[in-house]
Amino acid sequence: MAVRSILTWPDPILKVQAEFINIIDESVVSLARDLVDTMNVSFGAGLAATQIGMTRSIAVIRTGYAGLDLPSDPIVEGAVILINPQIEFLGKEKFTWEEACLSIPGYQSPVRRIKKIKLSYVDLTGFFHERVLENEAAGVVQHETDHLYGKLFVDRMRPLNRRRALMSLRRKIQSSHKAQAKFLKIMAAEEDTRDQSHSVIGRPKRKKTVKKQFGKNKKRK
Repeated sequence: MAVRSILTWPDPILKVQAEFINIIDESVVSLARDLVDTMNVSFGAGLAATQIGMTRSIAVIRTGYAGLDLPSDPIVEGAVILINPQIEFLGKEKFTWEEACLSIPGYQSPVRRIKKIKLSYVDLTGFFHERVLENEAAGVVQHETDHLYGKLFVDRMRPLNRRRALMSLRRKIQSSHKAQAKFLKIMAAEEDTRDQSHSVIGRPKRKKTVKKQFGKNKKRK
């Protein structure tokens, strides 16, 4: 078990489609544990493998989040483990709700999602699940499975709103980089000052001054 670093937009790996998992072996179980640990430490509701740089078709969701009535995984408790999840839209009716994402920290926005879906997946024991979900439960599943197809929730926004959102995100990133650069510059300056102050030990020696002799006291050669 380990806590992994979460990739943030615009990392190109977030746009990569995940690969189908053919065999559920120890590496898949270990990956699931890492995803759950990382999700919990980050106070997230869900996390997909692509968000930690692993392009495998697996995502985890906190048990019971948004009314999600799916069983906790038998091997990794406290979370629903979705392996090779597939979604079928049941109708065209949509609903709007607020979404946020660990890969886009500090930003949330209303997103329109299909209201009713049929979800199919397997858990870590290889058991096949199929369930009809509606509203927020359907929304959170769509959000996490989108990651496995290289999509973020901003990609589901209307074009104008998406453009505004991405411009806002770029400004935040640029501002963050400038603030970090300024902070590092200040720290470097303080370090230089500290090094200079520590290089002088005790009282500095005074320079000897040589008095010039004039008039009668001046020695003649």
